[in-house]
Amino acid sequence: MTQVLAGNKIKLDSGQIVQGEEYGWYDSRRLVGGVLLNPGEYEPGKVVSKEVAAQTDPNNPAYIEEQRRKAGLSPALPSASAPPAPSAGIPGAPTGTTSPSVAPQVPNLTDLYGKLFQTPEIKAKGEEIAKLEKERDAAISGTQSNPWFGQATRAGKIAGIKSDAERELTRVGDELARLQADAQIQYNVQTNQYTLDRQAYQDNLDQFNKLLSLGAFDKASGSDIAQWSSTTGLSTSVIDSMVKTAQKKALTLQTYDDGTNVYVVALDEEGNVTKKTLIGKSKPTTTTTTKNIEAQFLESAITVQGKQTSAGWVGQFPLLVAQYAPFMSLQDIYKLYMESDLGKRYGAPAEKASDIQEIYDTYRGNL
Repeated sequence: MTQVLAGNKIKLDSGQIVQGEEYGWYDSRRLVGGVLLNPGEYEPGKVVSKEVAAQTDPNNPAYIEEQRRKAGLSPALPSASAPPAPSAGIPGAPTGTTSPSVAPQVPNLTDLYGKLFQTPEIKAKGEEIAKLEKERDAAISGTQSNPWFGQATRAGKIAGIKSDAERELTRVGDELARLQADAQIQYNVQTNQYTLDRQAYQDNLDQFNKLLSLGAFDKASGSDIAQWSSTTGLSTSVIDSMVKTAQKKALTLQTYDDGTNVYVVALDEEGNVTKKTLIGKSKPTTTTTTKNIEAQFLESAITVQGKQTSAGWVGQFPLLVAQYAPFMSLQDIYKLYMESDLGKRYGAPAEKASDIQEIYDTYRGNL
């Protein structure tokens, strides 16, 4: 994941470190105020058009859309309805090019981005990296100028200095990447980035589930965790916890919408919610959507079958509660059940109201 280091240095996806320039583009991300915007954004929350992106290279739109997809954002670039202002800049290849300053038109988003990415913790990690690099360079210089070292001794000591420094720089760099990923999540949630294209986001969750089940994260680096954190909207600590849990039992991720917010939840093998993370606001619901869900409930009430689990027998009504808790109130579930074939045949559910409430709260995500 492309990241800003101390002194506005940029570590590209390739691992190369370059000196960043204000308003330059790096791996499709623009450097503004010392922080990298989301792929394709020329200002916080404003995405460059396909026409502008293609001005320097016709492959740029596809490249930017791929980077946005990897970041868990809506990949599609907008089309320009009028000639773009030249001050917006043109996102070039990974090494980046500079362009004139753009006057912020959305200061609230700019302030938000700066607030999230200029925290004392992030600044401290950047300063720690700069200090480690300075100490490494000083140690190498001292070794090179020491007249008492033979050529072989000098080469061995320099190799050791570089190895020790690289290990520490990787550790602190991973910590910085995690902090920046958590800041990116907060920004994306507050600007509803994860819910602009629900299918693209779900595709990323599916890929994450597959990798998690295969154990691909067991030895993942901090930077790897940080990149998937930004993509899924799960904090780095949540992913760390999921990896540890998945080593003992299977976990999967899925999204649900409670009508107000959209969440991503981690489910164990028995369907219990183990983690819940807010990723954005719901889209306005319609009467048609509500009617469709009610119709699905009535259909499910015809086909649902009780089942035996490790915790004992689970009846039809609790299963319906678990299935539809993310989509409707418990009162509506009771009402629809009584209107269904099951309700007409067997009457009111026999399960304790307190047990049903607990099931509802669990699958609703009220943890």
